[in-house]
Amino acid sequence: MKRILMLEDDITFSVMLRTWLGKRGFSVDCASTVAEAKRCMTDGAYDIVLSDLRLPDEDGIVLLAWMKGQGIDVPFVVMTSYAEVQSAVNSMKLGAFDFIAKPINPEELHNKIKEALAQKKTQQRRISQNQVATFADYMPGRSEASQKLHEYIRLVAPTAMSVLLSGEPGSGKGVVARQIHIESGRREGFVVVDCATLSQENAASELFGNEGKEGFFRQAAGGTLFLQGLENLPENVRALLTQTLRDGVVRPLDKEEFPMDVRLIASTSLDTAELSSLGELYHLVNEFSICVPSLRERKGDILLYADHFVNEANEEMGKDVVGFDKEAIAALLDYAWPGNMRELRNVIKRVVLLSKSPFVSVTLLPTEMLNSRFAVNEEEDGLALRDANSEKRKIMKALKDCNNNKSQAAAMLQIDRKTLYNKLRSLGIL
Repeated sequence: MKRILMLEDDITFSVMLRTWLGKRGFSVDCASTVAEAKRCMTDGAYDIVLSDLRLPDEDGIVLLAWMKGQGIDVPFVVMTSYAEVQSAVNSMKLGAFDFIAKPINPEELHNKIKEALAQKKTQQRRISQNQVATFADYMPGRSEASQKLHEYIRLVAPTAMSVLLSGEPGSGKGVVARQIHIESGRREGFVVVDCATLSQENAASELFGNEGKEGFFRQAAGGTLFLQGLENLPENVRALLTQTLRDGVVRPLDKEEFPMDVRLIASTSLDTAELSSLGELYHLVNEFSICVPSLRERKGDILLYADHFVNEANEEMGKDVVGFDKEAIAALLDYAWPGNMRELRNVIKRVVLLSKSPFVSVTLLPTEMLNSRFAVNEEEDGLALRDANSEKRKIMKALKDCNNNKSQAAAMLQIDRKTLYNKLRSLGIL
């Protein structure tokens, strides 16, 4: 049964419409204010939102902007009077699916709901490979590294401490951040900010707000603000963020300041030595640090996650793959997984799509998994190269390709970060 959230302050009208939609197979929850609607969406998932524009506390467009900040991709239909049609059109520019003018014709509304749900289903089937995807809901894992990670989450979640998540790209820092929020008990939402997408000119107003913009700190009030890729934050904003965290007060541009009521989590792919260049900001966001382990460090969980992704891919593509043959299992366990969880998920989706039998054959796995970039010998580090000069050239090239990001270079070389540092010292690079 599809769930609808209806935001309407005319109680008589909302009850009438809820009854009408209920008879057509929908489950409808009603809210009369934007604040109440936010609580409903934090507590449960909906398939579509119907919203009036004029509400007692804020405009319905404020809820639409909040949903976008939360990453809630749900069709939003505006219900408005003829006098407010231009405002409804403006809301569509902000991402609303459509609008319907009052007095509402129930059959017309029913058709719009069906159109919105059909379009959403089509979009879900066309997920772009360019989008950043998390590796599904949080799974604790059984390996020692995963259990340690789970214990850290359990300990820090109920506190108000700022958390800095480090780890290789694709290791699941975003999933860990969301799980900390879930276990924190904070009532409001989880706002994700990709620092790499903030422009030099607008970053301050995007974060802190101004006269015409609410700002991410305000949107996350009572909840969690997740700054993804802290190292990408424009330099002109770092001082403002430092002052905000130090004082506990948010100072919007051209607006009145207000107390900061957010749980801050930040993530990075940089090493501690490189992050120290952020100065006081680094220490303010690093009240508690968690290094999310790479997939290599939780080898015992690879098959657990692989099975989960098989089930996920089966459901998405209508397949019936059961698992992997013995050779494929060996290849999954032997591979270094430089792209971590994200790479594992993508590989599993590909082989499930290609598989014509219940068990995935090793021949369906990508060639890079079967032909390792570096020959592995009996050395623990796995970097068996013919001579020191060749080894040095390969390491220098990896560092150059990764813009001197040692975590990413180590992943590219299929070794851990500690081994890379040892190599850098022994070769006189560090």
